[in-house]
Amino acid sequence: MEGEARVYYTNWRGESSWRRVVPRKLFWGNSPYHDGEGHYLLAFDLDRKAMRTFRMDDVHQWVDEATYQARLKDAREREWQKLFVSSFVHVVKEE
Repeated sequence: MEGEARVYYTNWRGESSWRRVVPRKLFWGNSPYHDGEGHYLLAFDLDRKAMRTFRMDDVHQWVDEATYQARLKDAREREWQKLFVSSFVHVVKEE
C-alpha cells in the first residue's frame, strides 16, 4: 500500500466524510467502537495528522488522490457551466 488516497467513511457516531489518508496495513481484529471482529485499515490521516483505524465495512468509497482531484475538477466545471447557462437564460428572458 503506497500513496495518498481518499476514503468516504462513516464513523461509529454515524458521521460521514471524505478522509485523506496514507494506508499502512489491512488487518482482521476488534475495536471498542464496533461489535465483533472485522477488517480494518490502519492509515495516517493527513488532515488530523495522526494514525487512525477505519473499519472497512464503513468505508463506502476509496479512490486514489489523482482520481479524487480529477472528479472534483469535473464537478466544479459542471457547476460553473450550470451557473453560466442559468445566468444567460435569466438575462435572455428579461429582455
